[in-house]
Parts: sequence; C-alpha cells; structure tokens
Amino acid sequence: MEAFDIMKRREENLRLNREFFQQLGMDEAKLGLMSAKKPKIAPSKRGLKKEPVVLPRRTSLRLQRKDPEGGDLPPEALINKMAAYAVVDEHPRPPAGPLLMTEYLESKFSSLDQEHRHLVSVISSLKPVTIEPSLADLDSYIAAMKKTRITAERVAKVVPNRIYSVTFHPSPNRVLVATGDTWGKLGILDVCSEEKLGSDGVCCYSPHSRPITCLEFPPFAPHHLYSCGYDGTLRRGDFESGVFDEVYSVPEEDDVLLRNFSFTSPHTMLVSQNTGNVALVDTRSKSTKAESTYDLNMRALRTVSVHPLQKEIFCTAGVEGTLRVWDLRKMKMKKNEPIVTLPHGKSINSAYFSPLTGKYILSTSLDDRLTIFDSSVISAEIKPSKIISHNNHTGRWLTGFRATWHPAREDVFVVGSMNRPREGGNIKAHLGFRVETSRDT
Repeated sequence: MEAFDIMKRREENLRLNREFFQQLGMDEAKLGLMSAKKPKIAPSKRGLKKEPVVLPRRTSLRLQRKDPEGGDLPPEALINKMAAYAVVDEHPRPPAGPLLMTEYLESKFSSLDQEHRHLVSVISSLKPVTIEPSLADLDSYIAAMKKTRITAERVAKVVPNRIYSVTFHPSPNRVLVATGDTWGKLGILDVCSEEKLGSDGVCCYSPHSRPITCLEFPPFAPHHLYSCGYDGTLRRGDFESGVFDEVYSVPEEDDVLLRNFSFTSPHTMLVSQNTGNVALVDTRSKSTKAESTYDLNMRALRTVSVHPLQKEIFCTAGVEGTLRVWDLRKMKMKKNEPIVTLPHGKSINSAYFSPLTGKYILSTSLDDRLTIFDSSVISAEIKPSKIISHNNHTGRWLTGFRATWHPAREDVFVVGSMNRPREGGNIKAHLGFRVETSRDT
C-alpha cells in the first residue's frame, strides 16, 4: 500500500506541473521557436563572377619533385648521376703516371718534410726478409696476447677518415703500420719513433681518391708499399725513389673498383675487381694495362688469394656467397670453370689461404660464420674443418670484417668483433680446432 501511495502522489505532481506550464504559455512558445526559420541571405551579384575554388591536396616539395625555391627537379636517374659526378669532382683521381711523394703529402695531417724524410730513411734501410714459421708454443702465445692492453699512449691517429685497410711491415726489427682510409689517404706510423726520435712517427699521403682497399709491404721488396682502391688504380710506393708509381689502372669512365691483390711471383699479381673479373698484372711492364683479364662469371668479387706454394692455384670470394678455387693454367678470357666450388649462406667478405703452406682456407661471411676449410689437397672433396659462430654484421656504415691469418702461423688468425661489450678485436686460434677469444687487444 505504501508503494502505491508514492506512485499516486508522483502522478499528481506531474499533472499539476503541466497545468502550471500551460497557464504560463510555455508550450506555445516552444513550438514557435521550433517552427521559426531564419531568412536566407542571397549572395551578392555585383562585380566579377567568382569561380569555385578547389584547394589542392597538400604535399611536400620533395613529393612534388621541386627544389626549395619551387623549381622542378631533374629525373631521378639524372640526380644519381649528378651525385656520382659531384663525388668525383670533389675527390678527383690523381694524375696518371708516377706521383712524387713530397707533392702528395697530406699537409693538414703531417709535419711534412721532417716525417717524410724520417720515413724514407727508415724504410730504405730495411732488407728483404723471409718469413719463418713461429716456433712459440700456442698456449704461451695466446696467454701473452691476452695480456695486451690498449692505452691512450698507444693510440695514434694515422689517417683523417675511417680506416678501410691496414698492413704491417714484415721486418722483425721495426714496427711500421700502413693504413688506408675511405678517401684515399695513406698513413704510415713508425711505432718506435716516438721514444727514439722524439717525433710522433706519422706521415700521411694522398695517392688515391677513393677507399684504399688493400695494402702490402712485400717481404721480397721491403722498401715498396703496394696499394689499390676504388678509384681503379694500383700504385707502388717506392721509398728509395720517393714516388708512387702507377702499376695498373682501368679507365676512369669504366667505374671499376679494385678490391685486393695477391702476388703470384715477385713481379706478377692477381687483382680482383667489382665486375667479377680478375686481372693478371706484371709490375715490370711499362704499360698500366693488365697482361690478361679473366671473366670468372661471378658477381662482384671481394678478395683473391694465391696459394703460397702452388702459385698457379688461387681462390676468390664475393657477394654471391660462393668461394671458388681456380687453376691459373686453365684460365681463358671467358667461360672459365672453377676446380672447386664451396657455397656459403650469404655474401662472403674475404677468403684467404693460410700463409705458410696453404693447408687451410679461412672465409668470413655475412651468415655470421668464420669457416676453416682443409685445403691440404686441392680437389672437389674440400670440406669445412671448423665453423665458428661470430658476429660479422658491421652494418652499412662500417668496413666489413676480413679475418686475416697471422703471417708466421697457421693456427692463429685475427678478426674484428661486433659483440658487446665492445672489443678491440678477437684472436682466434685453431689447433685441434680449439678457439680462444681475447678482449682489449
């Protein structure tokens, strides 16, 4: 009954409210407001007739292919060509023929004549050497290397830009390091000069205009420093005559990049190219052309390596991810066939025969592996002896790793590392295929 009374009182209140609003005329006023319409104002017809304006969709100048001032840009292919020419114009290839070292000193990065004269006197006095196998016990060698530390006093800036290649002089009595950077600068550091002569021991030259990809002081001619690069030239720095001789070059308009070289004799070498070709070069020739150029039916090469004992045998590696072994005696200008093919998972940065006997081939690949092949017998039966997982992904902006043999041992090689924490380099040893890693070396 109580709930019924509450509902009845509510309905009564609603009825009284409606009557009150009717007396005030609120319902009529509400209907009047709802039915009232504002009069339309006709647009003025005076003056010029206005066309309807359709605003374009907003796009950036880049998408409209316009420059910052609103002018039209040339086609994409022409832009790429212009960019390539801009690099060439900014870093032109040095003139053909011999270059005087004193004229190609990097003035902003050397104390010029003083360091050059010191370097010439040191290198010219060095004698040919024969690299003998290291007799040191492997465990003792690794233990000694693990104690090596890099301190500020042991660091020297040798070239202005990022280092692309490095080599050591084979002399057992003098520590000389040559480095090539990404813009053709060649720096040489005499590590012993600071304590003995009171100078920083650094001299820098500019014999190339693009990245220097390979350097070597040959043991049979220790006063020579060979270098090749992306500018399509191979030069011989002669520190007795004070010139950079042009040994081999390709026409600049061909845009052929030289990757590396490997000696087949004291006067002949094979030079790998990004075109997939290998050139046979005689350093005694007055011509700067190759004696022969062999088409290997491969994509861009990264390295060529000659067997240290069987000089007619060499191996190549490149971006297509295949390591191949060839016989120089069977080479023709075209349609060459390898005697051994060793596939990898991805692109190969390098492949080198071991330096003393050629018993092994060491390859570095972007499949994050270091592979050691047993090449003691050159045949189609060459198989991997050891596969080592290793982080080789340097990315686009760093020079790719190329694992390199110790020049006097066939159980030790050196390679960079992308592992964290940061490591100055890794020393890998394989004796019985045991691997040691050394940090801060």
